[in-house]
Order: sequence, then C-alpha cells, then structure tokens
Amino acid sequence: MDQALRYYLSLAVPTSHKAIEIGLRQALQPVGKKYGLTKLQSAYVMALSKGDMTLTELSEYLAFNKSNTTRAVSYLIAHGFVSKNEKDVCRGFTVSLTAKGRQTVAEVDAVFNTFMDRCIADIPDDRVRICLDVMEQVCINVDPSNREVFASIKALIDLPTQETEPTRRRYPRPTYHD
Repeated sequence: MDQALRYYLSLAVPTSHKAIEIGLRQALQPVGKKYGLTKLQSAYVMALSKGDMTLTELSEYLAFNKSNTTRAVSYLIAHGFVSKNEKDVCRGFTVSLTAKGRQTVAEVDAVFNTFMDRCIADIPDDRVRICLDVMEQVCINVDPSNREVFASIKALIDLPTQETEPTRRRYPRPTYHD
C-alpha cells in the first residue's frame, strides 16, 4: 500500500467510526429518554430481542460482566421491560421481553433502520456489500476469532458465509467501546 493511501486510511477509519457512533447515539437518545433507559440498559433490552436468555448467556452475548448484568436485569424487571421465567428447580431462570420491552425494541429498530438508510443513501447495494466484505476481512485480520462472530451474524440473517470452524456460542458477541 502506498504511503498516501496508508495515511488516508489511518485518518478515515477512526473518523468514520466516530461519526457513525456519535450519529447513532444522537439518533437513539430520544428513545432512551422516553423510556428512562441508559445506553447499557438499552443494550440488554436489544439483546433480549434475540430470544430468552439466562443471565450468563446475556453477559456473554454483550461481553459484560455478570454483576452488571444482574443489576441491569433487576432494573429492567422492576420497570416492566423484562420478565423472569423460572427455568427449573436448580435456581436457573431465563429473562424475556415484556410487551413494553418489545415496543422499545420496535422503536429502536425503526430509529436504527432510518439511521442506516441515511448512512448508505445513494450507495448501490453492490458497493455496500464490498464495503462490508472489506470490514469483515479487516476484523478477521485483527483477530481471527472474529471469523466466528461474522459467521454467527450471517447465520442469523441467512447470508452466505465463508467456511468456519463450528461455533460454540449461541449468539454472536459484539464488541462495545465507550
């Protein structure tokens, strides 16, 4: 790679990431305020839109520690976003969204979809696919275990994937940065 392109890449990647992160946060802020949810509490609600989970599964899915998950889920139960479902007699249980939680997810999804449409406006689908393929390969180059994450994401939405090793996780594990 020539020096000018490398320099442009070193500036463009963090700038793009920051612009998307800030834009999405601003777009989602009214929904969080409407329901009285923090960014982290919203992440738990959105994760549960994938289905019922135990606290351990939820912690692993979001890559958050279990004590934070316990506190967040207690708050979400107390405020009617989540319900606790007894799993068996071994003190195990799952949590799932209530009607209020599902409504929150629907509103977040609508805001997110509008934001993503704005991000890729006037970009043909074939160029978006190329961009996504490049981002996937960059993530895999940085950490080969990301191949499993991308395979899990593609499996959730029925996209073709490269051959991968069998996945042990039930859900893809996103990375969050503050």
